[in-house]
Amino acid sequence: PAGREGTSPTPRRRRRRRGEEEEMKLKQLEGLLGGLTQFSDPKVELEQYATGPHIASRMLYTAENSFDDISGKVVADFGCGCGTLAVASALLDAEHVTGIDIDLQSLELAQENATDLELDIDLIQCDIKNLNLKGIFLSGNV
Repeated sequence: PAGREGTSPTPRRRRRRRGEEEEMKLKQLEGLLGGLTQFSDPKVELEQYATGPHIASRMLYTAENSFDDISGKVVADFGCGCGTLAVASALLDAEHVTGIDIDLQSLELAQENATDLELDIDLIQCDIKNLNLKGIFLSGNV
């Protein structure tokens, strides 16, 4: 204890402000997403653009922490590109993540990003206009 002769005072633990621990997780997510490989030559005809780490981390962090929409859920990232949102979903403990894109080069980037972070993400090359998905999605609480 502090004040005893011959002992050094016990260091005081810094109190965390409410939400500070969560903020660190958000910053960590943004940092990991900032390290992802992005498009070097985006294809305009496919409307390819990178989702920046700042917006991606906040979007998925909000989906998880405000709506409980990521952790333990099955997540599909349609038009996944280089996989930023798929990677973020996997980092936020989605039960299963699938990225879908028409462009093979984008999927190769997404695979590289997932592999670099040791994440298990399924990637499918297809045109989503050709998928018959009517009736398989559930929305809300069941």
